[in-house]
Amino acid sequence: MPSEAPPTIPPPALARPRRKVAEARKAKHGQAPGVAVYAGTPRAEGIQLTCLDYDAERVRELHHPSPDEIRRLVADPTVSWFDLSGIHDPALVQRVCEALEIHPLAMEDVLNPHTRPKIDDYGDHLLVVLKCATRNGQPGHFELEQVSLVLGPRWVASFQERPGDGWHRVRERVHQGRGRIRHQGPAYLLHALMDAVVDDYFDVLDSMEGEIESIEALAVDGAGVDVPRRAHAIRGRLYALRRLIWPVREGLAPLLRGESARIDKDVIPYYRDLADHLSQCLDLMDGSRDRLLALVELHLALASHGMNQVMKVLTVMTTIFMPLTFIAGVYGMNFEHMPELGWPWAYPAVLGLMLALAVGMAWWFQRKRWL
Repeated sequence: MPSEAPPTIPPPALARPRRKVAEARKAKHGQAPGVAVYAGTPRAEGIQLTCLDYDAERVRELHHPSPDEIRRLVADPTVSWFDLSGIHDPALVQRVCEALEIHPLAMEDVLNPHTRPKIDDYGDHLLVVLKCATRNGQPGHFELEQVSLVLGPRWVASFQERPGDGWHRVRERVHQGRGRIRHQGPAYLLHALMDAVVDDYFDVLDSMEGEIESIEALAVDGAGVDVPRRAHAIRGRLYALRRLIWPVREGLAPLLRGESARIDKDVIPYYRDLADHLSQCLDLMDGSRDRLLALVELHLALASHGMNQVMKVLTVMTTIFMPLTFIAGVYGMNFEHMPELGWPWAYPAVLGLMLALAVGMAWWFQRKRWL
């Protein structure tokens, strides 16, 4: 019967993103800084541009506003949220950024879906680059999408790679006027969008926790031969997610110290709460990583214990048969002058002696608790 092939260890979770980053660099090779060049995967779907313009009394929604309409909206005292779903049309992204007077380097980061998560302060506006993590149906797995948020004096612009996001609850709060969002400025809206992304992190970590519990059950039963492989895969995904969260947590530090003119002092406590949530995510990932390491060690210890039990049984059996083999060897030498060979009861006597030795040694091992 052919032996079962050993499980294949998947490559590190960041191998493909590293290749994508290299391809993005090739797409921008030789270009001047701040040039509108899309460095992501080509897409065919259309781009959706919507605007929610609101204050404490009213809210209105506009679709595909022109650059002149965008300039008029940002000049009003209301708060405007421009949401661009799709960044694969660099000309359209450039027109929106020019209408909002976004810095060319910030526009370059928006058009590069492989930008490292960060928070950059350009003085009159603030750039926040995040990676959204959403569950894809498989336990412990998730998909990543980059979103870029730009905070201006009276507006927030969000740029997504593709349609569909986790901000529907934020839109409902704006339309229905729930909570503080209609009574606060754009800095509070930016916090609400970032907080929605962090909530998705908790959802992904909860899915990973369920996968870890299933691996733990296999490790405790001692029947999970693929425990190291699955633990290695989850640790890779945890490491990838940690690399996306840590820069945002560090980037919030200047905002919490009040170093950005775009963040009002009365909103800083909300960003402090957001930083605490990110720290909690990091703590959960560290705990999950330690659990996975402990599970692998437990699996190896149980496998080693099982092998030791097998070796102990085989050793006891070998020890019991050693004197029996010696007796059989002595009377199998076929010497001519062996008195016992002529005795009528020699054969059953030897068998009885061998049986008595085997039972006696087994009883002795049992008394010594070696069995």
